[in-house]
Amino acid sequence: MSKTVRCTVENRQRVRRATRALRETVPTVLVETTPPVRSEHDA
Repeated sequence: MSKTVRCTVENRQRVRRATRALRETVPTVLVETTPPVRSEHDA
């Protein structure tokens, strides 16, 4: 049972790291993609 618990803990840490990476990268991508979209609608 201890092995399965360790695996779940490692998976949780990996998920947390992935979510942190996504949270850090997604906002920058949205900021980069929104200006051209707005300019197209304005034009």
